Amino acid sequence: MLSLQNHVLVSRVLVPLLGPVIWSLLYLLFKLAYRSGSWQKILSQILLITGICSLFLLQVELMVQFAPEDVHSNYFPAFLLIEGVICLGTMLYTLFRERARSLKSGTDRDR
Repeated sequence: MLSLQNHVLVSRVLVPLLGPVIWSLLYLLFKLAYRSGSWQKILSQILLITGICSLFLLQVELMVQFAPEDVHSNYFPAFLLIEGVICLGTMLYTLFRERARSLKSGTDRDR
């Protein structure tokens, strides 16, 4: 059985490694918002939202199971703040990028 120190180490390694996975899924979700609607797009968005929520809950559950002292210390609010800020940054980046792309393709059609 793993010692308490190893549990904390597992939690502090796995939780940050799941972050980029969530952020890339968010990028794909926000990118899909600018595509034309179809049942496949809607299904993809639902699956992406489900995957993002599941991975976030997995991160929290890993912290609760392997390092409960992190949940009740300053580590958990910092984790939530970092996740939120990076997710917001991903959303804004994708918004501006896809909007510029759609405006550029709209001006190309006028020529």
